[in-house]
Amino acid sequence: MAQKQTAILVKEFNVEEPQAAIDICTDVPVKTPADGEVRVRLTCRPVDPADVLSLQGHYPPMCQELPTVPGIEGVGFVESVGSGAGKKFSKGARVVGTPFPLHLKNGGTWQQYINVKEDELFAVPQSVDDEQAAQFYINPMSVRGMLDTLDIPRGEWLLQSAAGSNLGRMMIQMAKIFGIRTIGVIRREEQKKELLEAGADEVLVASGESDGEDIAARVKEITKDQGAYGAIDAVAGVMTQRLLAAVRPKGTLLVYGLMSGLTFSGSILDVLIELKVITGFHIDKWKQSCGREKHQKLLKEVMDMFAEGKVTGVVGETFPLESVAEAVQATTKAGKKGKVLLKD
Repeated sequence: MAQKQTAILVKEFNVEEPQAAIDICTDVPVKTPADGEVRVRLTCRPVDPADVLSLQGHYPPMCQELPTVPGIEGVGFVESVGSGAGKKFSKGARVVGTPFPLHLKNGGTWQQYINVKEDELFAVPQSVDDEQAAQFYINPMSVRGMLDTLDIPRGEWLLQSAAGSNLGRMMIQMAKIFGIRTIGVIRREEQKKELLEAGADEVLVASGESDGEDIAARVKEITKDQGAYGAIDAVAGVMTQRLLAAVRPKGTLLVYGLMSGLTFSGSILDVLIELKVITGFHIDKWKQSCGREKHQKLLKEVMDMFAEGKVTGVVGETFPLESVAEAVQATTKAGKKGKVLLKD
């Protein structure tokens, strides 16, 4: 009798209630690894904002033929090795995806088993536990990719919205390693002391079109009228314009999230007269642009940061795989603290 597993299937997208797109199946066959593949028994996987967008049908590469299994991150161990595999990882090795290739016929990480080519995996040191390893790729490698893209010199200033998010905190940690000073923008005053204690150099409280502190004025004051060297924005909407106003002439702002929706605003004068650049950052596009050799080098660099405890993710609520609908709701809840995880 064929081995069965629990898998989360998406049969149709749901914009208003993404958790309603989920179908929990407990009798999905476990596939035999194809040539060059290993089968990974997944033990922990996060619910990322990108996963929620995928359930809504907004986010490639999951906007494909349905049904499919979502999930682009996770950690597990190699359970079996297919023909032609086993040169890089043997049975029992703990691994993460870089990321797990969601576009493949095997689906994503919201299931118990996944078959994947060895080249798409990376070894996890013993000192990195499952809860940290599960969130190793999307946030920390995006942080590393954005720092690589902006190429900010030591001692210069980086401005970021959503500084209290998991990615925002990792940016504070990693920027500190590279000698970059950070100015974080948050919505809630109660987070300010916490982020300063976590290593942020300056924290501003602002939201909406004009609420809270004047971001541009405060950044110019902090940077002695220079402006931020670069900025990253997870919010979009009017926040993009407020951040861009605080960036120095010829500086760059990377938009990587859409917490306020699918549009952003910006000043023509900032772009036309001061030659500031607004562009997007997507980790898959960055991975393709930097090439395999550089990507592998940076994967090791970031995993070493995890192993040494210099970069860590905040762990939030954990749920069993079968409670994925509740996990999705917890991820979309305002003011959540830490990454929501699915464990089994």
